[in-house]
Amino acid sequence: MPSHHLLTRSPSPRPAHVKNVLFPTLRAFVAVCALFAVLAPVAPAPATAQALGNIVVAAVKAPVVPDGDVAGRPADFNLVLDRSLDPLVEGRTLRRGQTIKITLPEAFQRTEAPVGAPQSGALVKGWPQGGYTTYTVTLEGTHTVVFTATEDIVPQGPASPGIKVLHVRGRAFVNPAPGEYAIGVEAQTGPGGALETGMGTLAIRPRVVPSINPSNALLPQPSNNNWQRVLVGTAAPIPLDFLLFDAGGALMDGVGVAPAGPADLARYPRYTGGLLVRDTNGDGRLDPTLDVVVGGIVGAAPMGARGQQAFSPTVEAGRPVLSGQLALPSGEPAHGIMRVLFRAGNQPGNYTPAFELEDGTTTRVTVVAVAGPAQGSVGLPRTGTGGAGGLNSGGMRGAQLAWAAAAALAAGGGALRLLLARAGSRRTQSRPGQ
Repeated sequence: MPSHHLLTRSPSPRPAHVKNVLFPTLRAFVAVCALFAVLAPVAPAPATAQALGNIVVAAVKAPVVPDGDVAGRPADFNLVLDRSLDPLVEGRTLRRGQTIKITLPEAFQRTEAPVGAPQSGALVKGWPQGGYTTYTVTLEGTHTVVFTATEDIVPQGPASPGIKVLHVRGRAFVNPAPGEYAIGVEAQTGPGGALETGMGTLAIRPRVVPSINPSNALLPQPSNNNWQRVLVGTAAPIPLDFLLFDAGGALMDGVGVAPAGPADLARYPRYTGGLLVRDTNGDGRLDPTLDVVVGGIVGAAPMGARGQQAFSPTVEAGRPVLSGQLALPSGEPAHGIMRVLFRAGNQPGNYTPAFELEDGTTTRVTVVAVAGPAQGSVGLPRTGTGGAGGLNSGGMRGAQLAWAAAAALAAGGGALRLLLARAGSRRTQSRPGQ
């Protein structure tokens, strides 16, 4: 099971002509390296296969757009590095004045859009909206994007846990025809600033598909709703938020989690963790027989675990809070953001439910349940006074208290209410993200 759950997995396109594929000899070389890895006592490698010395695990669409990997659309993608996205695991270091260079194939069309920071790229800690700010972005030649650190980025202190994801964005390039394309990386991120290299294969698809993407847009940074540590049988204190796009690339409102009954499991046997249902009749409730099932949750839990549950928060009369009903910090509706609460089961270990949309993408979340007092709750905010977006905590102050409110809500507390966007709110679809 890959540990890099920021990846949003999606079906690769099936173009007639595939570009920049790995040669059979390289595949054989990787297989030999894998054999040596079994025989020699080396550090654990990422679950995703990669070439020897390659610091890039995967190249994927960025989670804040619907079309960053679609032919003819602006390139907007992430390169995930070979470090676990668990915030307790250190990422990479980039010292002041040192660089990370990302080279796109010439098939990507260079536009007239200027290249600079932060609009053209981001160095990311390992979760959406968890970006650094101490860097510049320039263009070397026509297709090499260069990040240069203006201050040390190290996996300690406020800069923790270090760089784990490279984000290219900003309409500087337009995606080529459908196919697979090699994106190269040269990074002065090794010991003492030594040069490290990597390559990720970005699959360009012919059209937009429905996508579900992790989001922390409504949470004060440095909050991260992935890799939370909780006690067995308790709810994760930070809600799981997802940004939803439909097959046309529009933000998808009206979606929530409905339990999967026996009849539902007969139709959707994979979705053992629940159904993602869109309230198409507008009654504010989710009924798989009357509304539209747009996806589901594939449960994954420690052996023998019982009682784990993913569910939508509820308001008056038990009505679920659906995507589009939360509020941005500006007070406008947070279109497309679906909030999910998760309660761990009765066994310690990693709970890794996969959330997926029909004919679309999949994203996985990890919640670590421990039998004793939860240690290393690094997902909790360390600074700031903001609360969970969309939550009215009754005047409580401080980010930690906001998460206490979220935990009480997850446990079924009825005294808290969600700040829902009013039906008469402006229809402007603000797209949160970084």
